[in-house]
Amino acid sequence: MASVDRLVDYFVVVGMGERPTPVVSDLSGNITSIFDVDPVEGNGDAPDHQVRLDLESWRKGTDAKADIVELGVIFPDVEQLPAGWELLDGARLLPGITLPGVKAQPAAAICCRRRGTGEKDKRSRAIAEVFVEKPLRGRRRPRGYTPIRDSIEKKLDADLTLNLGRRTYLAYRRQRADEHSLYHDDPALVDIEIHVEKDGPPSNEYNTAAITFQTKNMGPYMAVSYRRQEPIGLCDHRYRAEVLEWFPEEEIDGVPIDRASIPMFAFPSGLKLQRAPLYKTPIASFFPFVLTSGAGVSTYVACMTFYEPKPQSLLDEVKAELGARDLLPNVRRPSELVTSPSIMSLADDESDTRSHSSRLSIDREGSLETSPGPSSRGASFESSPRRAGEENVIFVPKCICVSSRLPFMRSFRQWLGQVYTLSMSSTHIPLERCIAHLMFQVPVPEPSGPPVRVRLFPRLEPIDFSLPPRNGLPKTEIPFSVLFECLDTNNVLLLMLSLLLEKPVVLLSKYSSIPTECAECLLALLFPLQWDTIYIPRLTEATLTVLEYPGAALLGVSDEHDPYGDTRKRSQDSPILKTSTSLKQKVVHLCSDEAVLVDLDRNAVWCKSRAETQAIQQVAKDLPGKLVKSLKARWEQTLLYYGVRIGAGPSSLPDAGFDLAPTPDNCDSGGPTPVWCAVADRRIRDGAVVFLASIMEGYKDCLIIPDFNWRTSSEKWFDADQFLQKCDPKLKSFNRRFLETQLFTNFIQFRTESSDPRFLYFDCCVEKLPDYEEAEESRAVQVSNVPARMMMMRRRRRRRRRR
Repeated sequence: MASVDRLVDYFVVVGMGERPTPVVSDLSGNITSIFDVDPVEGNGDAPDHQVRLDLESWRKGTDAKADIVELGVIFPDVEQLPAGWELLDGARLLPGITLPGVKAQPAAAICCRRRGTGEKDKRSRAIAEVFVEKPLRGRRRPRGYTPIRDSIEKKLDADLTLNLGRRTYLAYRRQRADEHSLYHDDPALVDIEIHVEKDGPPSNEYNTAAITFQTKNMGPYMAVSYRRQEPIGLCDHRYRAEVLEWFPEEEIDGVPIDRASIPMFAFPSGLKLQRAPLYKTPIASFFPFVLTSGAGVSTYVACMTFYEPKPQSLLDEVKAELGARDLLPNVRRPSELVTSPSIMSLADDESDTRSHSSRLSIDREGSLETSPGPSSRGASFESSPRRAGEENVIFVPKCICVSSRLPFMRSFRQWLGQVYTLSMSSTHIPLERCIAHLMFQVPVPEPSGPPVRVRLFPRLEPIDFSLPPRNGLPKTEIPFSVLFECLDTNNVLLLMLSLLLEKPVVLLSKYSSIPTECAECLLALLFPLQWDTIYIPRLTEATLTVLEYPGAALLGVSDEHDPYGDTRKRSQDSPILKTSTSLKQKVVHLCSDEAVLVDLDRNAVWCKSRAETQAIQQVAKDLPGKLVKSLKARWEQTLLYYGVRIGAGPSSLPDAGFDLAPTPDNCDSGGPTPVWCAVADRRIRDGAVVFLASIMEGYKDCLIIPDFNWRTSSEKWFDADQFLQKCDPKLKSFNRRFLETQLFTNFIQFRTESSDPRFLYFDCCVEKLPDYEEAEESRAVQVSNVPARMMMMRRRRRRRRRR
C-alpha cells in the first residue's frame, strides 16, 4: 500500500453499443454474436474468425429435438399407437394387485407424445408446460391448462393412478402468443419424462411438477418432469457489453489492466434488457469484484448498475436480423406488435428519450453526456392511450465502475451512489468535475493517520477514507455480518479449514455482491496468511476453464435474477422454470468431486462426493474441542449482541446501490439493537487470529535462519519435524497437512525475507497467547460463579430484613 500514489486508477462506463448485438455461448465459454452465424447453411462453412456454433442445438439441446405438440395416454393392450406418435422411454405405469370387491384395474398405461413435423405444426402453438391434476384433493387447475381425461382412442379413463382411488390426470398448457411473448418468450417442450420421485429428473435442465402420484398401494411415488427450449424473446437474449468511456485514456504505469476484462466481469453472462412500466424502473444495484494480475497485484473494482429507458425502435434492426434466423417467438400478429401504440413506451425523438434518462448517457459522438435534464417523474406519453407511466418501457442497463488498488469497496459504493444521484438531479455541477476531483485531487490516506473526507455536494453525506496502522490487521471495509448472515459458525469454520488445506472452494449465490463480499471476509480471517493462488470471486462464461485447475482456488458465481422475466401469475403447484444457460448450473456441473460447494443463500456446504463431504467434517471434529468451542463462542456472542441472524440468509436487497430505510418487519420489537460497527468486526477477526495463533503456536522456534548468503544447509527455512513434536497431539493430523500447503510455505518465506510489521504483530499475538488463555479461563470461572454470588447476596438481604 505504500507504493499506491492515487486513490482511484480508472473510471469506466460499460453498456450497450450503438447497435445491440445478441450473443450466445457454448459449454466451453466461447462467446460469439448470433449475427456471425449463417442463417441458411449453418456454420459449417463459417470463416476461421467465427466461432462455430449450432443455434438449433443451443435452443433445443444437444439432440435438437422437435417441439412436442400433442400429449396422450395409451393402453397398449387394447389400443394402437397412431402414426407420428412415440412412447415415452421408461414411462410404463403398472397397476397394483386387484383387491376383492374392487373394480378391476386396467392394463398397463404408457404416456405418449407427438412432435411437430409439417408446416402446419410449425405455425401452431406447441405445448409449453405440464401440470399434474388431482381433482379429488380440491386442487384447482391453473387457467389455460387442458386435462387429458380419456385415453388416445377414447376407450378408457386416462387416470395415471390406474383406478387406485385417487384420480390423477395429466394436463398441459400451450404456448402463449400475446404481446408479452415477443419480449419474453414462452418456450415449447422438447422432452418429457415420468420417473420415480426419489430418483430425480434426468438432469438439472428439467422442471418437475409439484404433485406426485402412485400406481400401487405402498408403491413408489411417480413424478413428471419436462425440459423446455431456450427462450428467444427480445429481452431473453444476451447482448454484448462494450466499454463506452475509459478515463484516463492513457495507461497508468504499474497498473496493468485488460480493458476487455471490465465488460466481461460487469456482465458475466452478457447484457440483458428489461421491459417494465416506467413507474417500476429497476433499482440501481451495486456489486464489487477483484482482478488479480500475474504479479499478484489485486485491483478492486466497484460497480454500480442502473437502467435507462430507451425507445423500442432501438430493437427494430435486431428484430429483422433475428427474424431472418428464426430466432423470435411466433406471435399472432407481429406487424401490430411493432406499430401498436399500446406498446410504444417512448417516442423515437431523441429529445424525448433524453428527458427520461440520467445524465450518465452517451450521445451520438460517444462522449459522456453531462447536461442537466429533468427527472423522470414528470414523464408523460401522449402517443399511448394508457395513463402516464403505465406503458411498458425497454430499459438498457449501464454500469459505472471505479478501479483502485485499495480495498475501499463500501466507500466507493457510497461515492458511486452519490454520483448517480447527482446525474438524476437538476444540479448544474458537471460530473466530470466530481470524477476528476476524486482521481487527481483527493490524496491517499496515511496509515493510522486522520481520515480523508470527501463531500460531493453540501446536502450529501461525507465519505471518509482511512487506512489502519501498518502493524495491525489489513484494511477491509466489508462487515463480517454479511458472511455470518449467509453461513452459521460451523460452516464458516469448515470453509476456513478448507482454505487452510488449499481445497477448491466455490461460492454460489443468486445475488451479485454476496460471493465477492463473503470471499473477502474469508480471506481476512486467514490473517497472517496470504492467498496467492487462483482467486476469481466473480466467474464469467469465458473463465469457466479455471474449474479444470487441480489446485487450490477460491471462486464465486452468481446468477442475475430477472424480476420482470415472467410477470404472469403462476399456481403454487407449478414448477419453478429453469433455463439451460444458468451460469450457476454450469459451474456446479463442471466442478470436480473435491471442490467445496457453498450455497450462500441456503447456508449449505457440501461436495459432490459424499466421502469428500465427510472428510471435511472429520477435519473439524479432529481439532481440539476446547479450541473450536472457544472460537464459536466468541463469534456467537458478538453476533447475538449485535442482533445478527446467523445463517438466516442475506438481508433484503443486498445488491441495492443505496442504503434503504428499515421496514417494520425488519425491526426487532424487543428494543433497540446496537448497530454493527468496526468494534464488532475487530472481535470477529480477533477470534480468528487467536485460532490461527493456537494452531501455529511455537512456529517461531522452528525457523531456520539463513546465513549471509541466504542459504541453508538443508535448503529449507522451517523445521517441520520439530514443530510437529511440540504441537498439541490433537493438532498433529491437521498440521501435517497444513505444513505441506503453498499457503504456509509462502508465509515462512515472507516471514524470513521481509520485515513486514504485520508479521511482527502476529508474533506478538502468539507470544501473548498463554496470557489470553489464562484470562479467558478466569473469566469463565467468574461467569460460572455468578449464580453462587447471587445466592449469597440474597441470603445477606434476608438476614438484614430479619434484623
